[in-house]
Amino acid sequence: MQKLFMQGLVTLALLFSSLSALAQDGLALDAPPPSADVRRTIAKQFASEFIALDRQIPTLSPSQALWLKTEYQGEIASAGNRYTHRALAATHSLEYQIFIVKPRNAEIIETFTRIATGNVRDKNHEIALWSSAAIWFIDYQYWQAVKMLVERGAVQKKIGHLDDLYFENYTLQAQALLVKIVIPHLEGQLP
Repeated sequence: MQKLFMQGLVTLALLFSSLSALAQDGLALDAPPPSADVRRTIAKQFASEFIALDRQIPTLSPSQALWLKTEYQGEIASAGNRYTHRALAATHSLEYQIFIVKPRNAEIIETFTRIATGNVRDKNHEIALWSSAAIWFIDYQYWQAVKMLVERGAVQKKIGHLDDLYFENYTLQAQALLVKIVIPHLEGQLP
């Protein structure tokens, strides 16, 4: 019983620390929807965090890309578009983790950079970009690959203001994006 109580306290502490980080980002769940200037500031902060992460991740060499294509993509294709033990084994490789994280980082960075610089067609386009970011923030495969890169020492443990529980915390960030930006826009209340 005491162990369960302690786990509950740890969970609450993590939740409050995550909500505190959201408040610093201008996305506190009890605050009004952020203005366009605040949204650009938030996007700039996210872009900066993911640029710092991306700089740590090497680009696959041609031989690494070929190995991954053979061991993962080729193996699945030759098995009739099904996973094999060999393909699953490849998902534990450094090459696979880079293959998952590097392209997604490029999408995340481009999206937040567009919002931060005001390079959007209109408010609907901006909201579509925020929605995409929310979807990417809850991508378990991406965060699992990031976590494995951290465990391998290929990436520093501290990512932005987080040094653990990346998936869980970015899931809260995704919720804040939807609750504070996307839904208010759909309801006509976003400044």
